[in-house]
Amino acid sequence: LFPHSPGVYRYYDAEGNVIYVGKAKDLHKRVAQYFVPEERLTRKTAVMVSKIADAEYTVVESEADALLLENNLIKQFKPRYNILLKDSKTYPWICVSAVDFPKVFLTRKVVKDGSRYFGPYTDAGAVRRILGMIDEMYQFKKCRQQEFRKGVRPCLNYFIGKCPGVCTGEADKTAYRDNIDEVIEILSGRDSAVTAKLKAEMEKASEELRYEDAARFRDYIRSLKSLGETQRATMIRERDADVLIPVITRKTG
Repeated sequence: LFPHSPGVYRYYDAEGNVIYVGKAKDLHKRVAQYFVPEERLTRKTAVMVSKIADAEYTVVESEADALLLENNLIKQFKPRYNILLKDSKTYPWICVSAVDFPKVFLTRKVVKDGSRYFGPYTDAGAVRRILGMIDEMYQFKKCRQQEFRKGVRPCLNYFIGKCPGVCTGEADKTAYRDNIDEVIEILSGRDSAVTAKLKAEMEKASEELRYEDAARFRDYIRSLKSLGETQRATMIRERDADVLIPVITRKTG
């Protein structure tokens, strides 16, 4: 009854409540793993399977779309067995914090505090490479402090040129905000200018026989392409943003 397609499946109990939401690269193969002899299942999974009265699936275009849809449905329905089984992987997001001098960092927890969250992403390695690129291209605050007492001693990041000196009062708020806006453009998929710049840097490094630098720029380009092609960014503020994905939904019962 389930197709060999990427998508999201929901299990319902006899009262019509969603008790579990899962995603799969191949819906048919994944769902079949639940309906096997009980001794092959964990105790908690066996209990959940015994409660299933109906199922529904949604076919999407890619595994990345399935990840986003699963994430939204879990937040919407809060299915009991997603919590009890605790087998759903937490995926990384990139957060741009909502403060005067924002930080840009990886997190696996979304907090509705006005910050911007991009993701979730399935390729944590690509996320870290993108953050490495951002760290190389821009000077942003690394510490958690928002208010600094007069005469505070700057941290190491200031002395090695990784922070513009927010704690010392040297950081220009307008310039800092402009850099943050550029990063948001990159994370939103509007990265053609950055990609062109990286290609130029890669070619220059290669011509100068700086092969390690050329390889680093190459990896940045690949990571940008990976995030752009296989992930979709969704920004979460005070209210969840809708993620629009072409889908086909079918009840199995």
